[in-house]
Amino acid sequence: MNLSQHLCQGLIGIVGVICLMQCFIMDAKLSKAVTEAFIRLHRDRLIYRLHRKP
Repeated sequence: MNLSQHLCQGLIGIVGVICLMQCFIMDAKLSKAVTEAFIRLHRDRLIYRLHRKP
């Protein structure tokens, strides 16, 4: 795979993620499901929230 193809694949991936994020934000059921999933992952200590200094 040449550089151009590699960059295109990366952009396709990024655009796909952005489209999925918009779906989750715009669709109330998906948004609620994603929020619940993050809450469970945090509760089970599988992810954490970084507290940044102001």
